[in-house]
Amino acid sequence: LGRRWMPVIVCPPSLKWRWTPTQVRTVVGLFFLGTINNIVYCIINSSGQNLCHHFGAENWLGAILWCNIFFGFFARLVNTFFLEKTRHSYRILSIGAMTAAGLIIIIISIILGNHFFWLCLVGITFAGTASSFGESVCLGYLKHGFPPEVVNAWASGTGMAGVAGSGIYMILKLPFINLADEWTFLLMLPLIFVYWFCFFYMIKPSSALAPSLPAAGEKTGLLGEENADEAGLPITPSPPVLTRRPAHADEHSVNAAAAAAAESVDADVGEPQALPATPTPSVVESGGLPVETTMHRILRCLKISLWFAAQVRTQTGGNDTIIHHSH
Repeated sequence: LGRRWMPVIVCPPSLKWRWTPTQVRTVVGLFFLGTINNIVYCIINSSGQNLCHHFGAENWLGAILWCNIFFGFFARLVNTFFLEKTRHSYRILSIGAMTAAGLIIIIISIILGNHFFWLCLVGITFAGTASSFGESVCLGYLKHGFPPEVVNAWASGTGMAGVAGSGIYMILKLPFINLADEWTFLLMLPLIFVYWFCFFYMIKPSSALAPSLPAAGEKTGLLGEENADEAGLPITPSPPVLTRRPAHADEHSVNAAAAAAAESVDADVGEPQALPATPTPSVVESGGLPVETTMHRILRCLKISLWFAAQVRTQTGGNDTIIHHSH
């Protein structure tokens, strides 16, 4: 995208993360939200072989995995380009509804018997698409000012889904339990209400999760803080600043600005002058982020897709060459 699109980030003083009941509640809620979001997807993958055997379609295991994954790509695109103005709460409700519809369709297809494998694939498509759509929605929701510790809880939950999903299915298929597949999927339906409960009642807005400021006289490890404390000056952490280097700025202008600031400090040590303001280009919004229209976003996705396709084609061609030489 070019050098002028690279942001220059000025990091704020590090604030100490202090666990409060609200923060613990949000972290636990996000962990279970990530786990439940992906656990149905993992259970479907674990039960794929048994489903194929039930419908007499042992050679169609790939179709189950494909339906569980493929349409999620389009769900992510829809969420990115067409649902920006839709409230996250509405999207979370739709995710639960899609998951419930997928599970119910899978249960009905298993009950109906061998000739309804296509109906089972429809249900798998609904459930898998809801899982991918949920990942995109939740990650988009977490970008609105949530601290890293909270985002890590969501990531840990999605990782736990793989372990929990395959583990639950393995336990339910032990010889002394051997629960039927339709009952296994039926047990997953109550998790949708837990999913909604975690989002609407356990997760608090990002404004309530700001890390606590240091107490009076507490050391934060900043350079020169001891001198400021001895002089009786207040220690106030600066807010995060996100800006970009202007396209016309070069090394000479930056050095000139630094020299001017040094001269102003030397002239009056008691009251140091502020650094000259850096002109901000017109393409920067009030929040400090570059403007990216929908068309820019589509072009960027197309470039990434073309590059990825070229890489896959190159690797595939190399494998074909190796196979040819081996023959």
